[in-house]
Amino acid sequence: MEKTITALSIPKEIDKEIAFMLHNYNNIEKLIDQRKNEMIDNMEVTNRAYLSSIHSIHSNTLEDVIEKFETDRNILRLKAWKKLINSFLSKLYDEEDKFYYYFIKYKYLIKMDTEMMHEKLNINYTEEKEIDIYLKWVLYQYAIKVELYKEVA
Repeated sequence: MEKTITALSIPKEIDKEIAFMLHNYNNIEKLIDQRKNEMIDNMEVTNRAYLSSIHSIHSNTLEDVIEKFETDRNILRLKAWKKLINSFLSKLYDEEDKFYYYFIKYKYLIKMDTEMMHEKLNINYTEEKEIDIYLKWVLYQYAIKVELYKEVA
């Protein structure tokens, strides 16, 4: 495993996003709602805004904001991550040995204390880091397949 781990690499910004999405997996719906609320807060609700929006391409009325919920890049990305992580966790859970599933569950979903996680999974700090890198790399490969990222040569 050591030889392959050193060969796996993910760009730093992507690694940060993957870690963020895993840590916030249980809150992705809240993040989507938060984004929708931001969009609503920026909405213009005056009669004048509505009348000027009739002839405008980029208006910000209630109707336009609701329409943007379905096309907003941030919301679409969060939904894609939720779907991808769901699928990834399902594949890990379906494995006969659920070690990787429990690793992600303990580390990211329930945010178990590191010492307790090491004890439950019978791993040490170095093994945790190697497994974490490996799982993020696998998730990165899936993310490339669903076009969350372009493949880096």
